[in-house]
Amino acid sequence: MRPRQADQTELGRRLRERDPLVLADIYDRYARLVYSVILRYVRNTATAEDLTQETFLKVWYRSASFDGTRGQLSSWILTVAKNHSIDHLRSVQGYLEGLTTDLSKLETTRSFSVPEDLDRGLYHRQQVQRGFLKLSEAQIRMLKMAYYDGLTQTEIAAELERPLGTVKSCLRAALRDLKNHLVMDGALV
Repeated sequence: MRPRQADQTELGRRLRERDPLVLADIYDRYARLVYSVILRYVRNTATAEDLTQETFLKVWYRSASFDGTRGQLSSWILTVAKNHSIDHLRSVQGYLEGLTTDLSKLETTRSFSVPEDLDRGLYHRQQVQRGFLKLSEAQIRMLKMAYYDGLTQTEIAAELERPLGTVKSCLRAALRDLKNHLVMDGALV
């Protein structure tokens, strides 16, 4: 076994055993790589920094799912980072962030004279907020649990003490209803 591969094997073993110091070692070794992968997806440095931190928390909490016989630790960590980035982009929060204007784009006076992007982002944000107001309390609660708290459908079902199928149906209906409200209001085409 090569030294670098042996080192990854050792880090993987320590991670599965929940060694309290291993997360710092893993972070030191892979943080730049994880950040660069996430940045390619989200294209926002602040968001990439936050998602990098969250990725390492996911690595820690999901350490039992790492199987060193199926691949290297670095590949597993990068897969967690990629999936977390995609989840973020698909989330309502990611959607709303995509509608806002990056302040770095507003550095020139010419940018201030043409506020269409800012107006459009504000308009879309207001439309999404209005769409949320048209949903039921149960739908809003489940969407917040899924997209803001990051809970899986199984975790939501356990927390609400409801069958998994009911939670899945409710979330699907909530997203469909939100989309329909946005289409009817002209926010989505």
